[in-house]
Amino acid sequence: MLTLLLALYLSGAPATPAEQPLTAFMLQPERVQLFLADLDFSFEKPSKKDRRPRVHGFVFTRGGPELKEEERQALAKTWVSPKDVRPTDPKRCTFNPDVALRFSHGNAWVDAVVCFGCGDIIFFDTKGQPLDGGSFRDLELIRKLAVKAFPKENFRGE
Repeated sequence: MLTLLLALYLSGAPATPAEQPLTAFMLQPERVQLFLADLDFSFEKPSKKDRRPRVHGFVFTRGGPELKEEERQALAKTWVSPKDVRPTDPKRCTFNPDVALRFSHGNAWVDAVVCFGCGDIIFFDTKGQPLDGGSFRDLELIRKLAVKAFPKENFRGE
């Protein structure tokens, strides 16, 4: 398996979480970048000038900083693997993203799109496919990171 991952990394081909375990993205990411996120209301293909990342009806409107090592470690400590996530009651929130976190390894990534209103997090793989990515126990930590990265934003629930 390690040989396959090394070959994919060296070839520059994006690895999917099936090829590179999800835990590597969540617990030991090379990089984690924070983005402001919103619903993508454009019904047409974006212009070539618009290079903002998009995934499943969400647009990352503004890139923020990469998290520092200690911030990545603190976030990793709060991650709950998909097999350990307990079902929750349905919420009365229409998912409206506030931020997204991009966990990167080489040319591959996992996006976690976060709604502070309901506390839900939706995960996507490098190819933009929905992913059972688990959850984070400490949404308040993500909010603090978002406020630090985007101090002029007014995030819901503050």
